[in-house]
Amino acid sequence: MSNIHSILPLLDEDSWRWQKPEIDRTVVGPGNQEPLIEQPDYAGFIYFAALGVQGEGSEQSEIQFDFDQFKSARSYEDLFRIGLTENTGISPSITRYDTTNDRYAARISPNIPVAYTDNARLMVRAPQNKEITIDAIGLSLEILDADLLARSYQRVTAGEVIENFQSMTDQLSKLNRNMEQFMQQFGDFEPPQDNGNEDGDGLIDDTSDFIDEIV
Repeated sequence: MSNIHSILPLLDEDSWRWQKPEIDRTVVGPGNQEPLIEQPDYAGFIYFAALGVQGEGSEQSEIQFDFDQFKSARSYEDLFRIGLTENTGISPSITRYDTTNDRYAARISPNIPVAYTDNARLMVRAPQNKEITIDAIGLSLEILDADLLARSYQRVTAGEVIENFQSMTDQLSKLNRNMEQFMQQFGDFEPPQDNGNEDGDGLIDDTSDFIDEIV
């Protein structure tokens, strides 16, 4: 059965929409925060986010990621220190850690998009004593009408079930034809006769011929 993400183009276009939030080189003062995603109006899914910071001490900036009952707050420095440099699902992972130029970046790219129902928030908070510059992009999907989405999903997947059932029926018909052919060949076969050799060689040879004829 298809999951909702693989058949989005087939679902009613009035039931969902993409959101592509962005932070474009925004300067944030000490201790302040800048949201990339904050309290969406609809339930949905978070597909991807990339958050870059620059400036002296900006590795101490904190990525705050909350959805429903999940809450996470880690600095770039902490993420790098504990080794989160690969795709880690819903936790941010470090993609750039440049202490020479004071540039740092992290991303969130879960294998399965993060679902949320009534709360989602993704933001960067500057260190208490440093000003930073933030660049960020994201991709999320909002469910505008859950009932309409569910109905269109059922309509699309019902067609898929019918198609799969027809394919299975065709395979069974082919198997039945093969069985009929086999039984017909088996019915025409005459069992081997024992040659009466005391050592039994004749029976073994005839049995070998019997097997060869079946296969």
